[in-house]
Amino acid sequence: MTCTAPTGFVGDGNDCDDSDPFTFPGAAENEPNGAGMCMTDADEDGYGSNTSTVAVVGTDCDDSDAAINPAATEIGNNSVDEDCEGRANYNLLQVGLGLGVACAVDNSNGTDGALVCWGSNSSSQILTSVPNGSNFVQVEVGESDACALDASGYMTCWGDATIYDSTHATNIPFQDLSLGATHGCALKDAAGTGGGYDADCWGQDCTLGQCPEPTPGMGGLRIEYLGVAAGGLVSCGIQTTTGLSCWGDNLSEVYQQSISLSDYYFDVDLATNTDAACMLKADSSITCIGNAASRITVDAPTSTGFSGLSCGSASCCALDSNSSLQCWGDDSVPTTGIPGGTNWSQVAVGMDMACAIDGTDQELTCWGALCDAGDPACDRHP
Repeated sequence: MTCTAPTGFVGDGNDCDDSDPFTFPGAAENEPNGAGMCMTDADEDGYGSNTSTVAVVGTDCDDSDAAINPAATEIGNNSVDEDCEGRANYNLLQVGLGLGVACAVDNSNGTDGALVCWGSNSSSQILTSVPNGSNFVQVEVGESDACALDASGYMTCWGDATIYDSTHATNIPFQDLSLGATHGCALKDAAGTGGGYDADCWGQDCTLGQCPEPTPGMGGLRIEYLGVAAGGLVSCGIQTTTGLSCWGDNLSEVYQQSISLSDYYFDVDLATNTDAACMLKADSSITCIGNAASRITVDAPTSTGFSGLSCGSASCCALDSNSSLQCWGDDSVPTTGIPGGTNWSQVAVGMDMACAIDGTDQELTCWGALCDAGDPACDRHP
């Protein structure tokens, strides 16, 4: 006598849940490493549920939706992980990095300029008090604090309140925000007669003079800046007239070498853990000054066509003329392991990793010592 299994059942005594018609050996025919295993495939997309407690665990991260599985195409500009890669395709506009913590301006899922932060430092006040709201355009992260500017230039800071001055968050609009390890600087959004702006700095450790506003120039004339950066020993600004100006520790080699610079620059960034700084010149080349033994100054690129300069604790990265990544320095963001390809839109270097945003799909890729160790801060998504 021949028996035929009724609909919803198989002729197999190894059915691990005979009460569920979606759980049986061979249910998930598309599973690469277990197509004949007893799995649950409730959405019948050929992939087994990765949360089943009675069957073999598969790779489908949402077994209630057939459009979500490892073979699905990731859809940009939303917060859904369609291809079960472990991260959604966030539409990140800009990213800032600190110590095991990252924050970004996100334009996903209909939110225009929301802030998202993630990282491995679970005790960080940065992660526990991320501001709500939208309309942010820039976020920067320090060692234990973070600040963001909205589209009107008003600043919101959070994290370690001993570093940031809350009055800076409400009084006047700013632009070109920069955070060092324990202090920050920004430009007051009120253009002067020379087309530049006043520099304003604040912080916890300003004993070397990194934080007070720069003193007026010769004849008491106002000093106007086009850009500003906060580092460790010093702060620096790009003047509208005489190149680079730095203030802080007058024994710093960056401070001393900046005095003799007269070229026109349009971007500057400072390392936070070594006495070095790099500037983008008008011809799109990079000039680095400071400690002559630092790999930042020794290995600085000599070609032109650069943009998007960023420095971390003791290394820097920039985008070249092909929108490829170039990095140099001597710390936890090595010159090996840098993502290849072109069309990167922004790069950020932190204290222990670096990240870059792909200009095509706005996805984030990170590398460095934390990433090599498998740290959650490098998971590439909030």
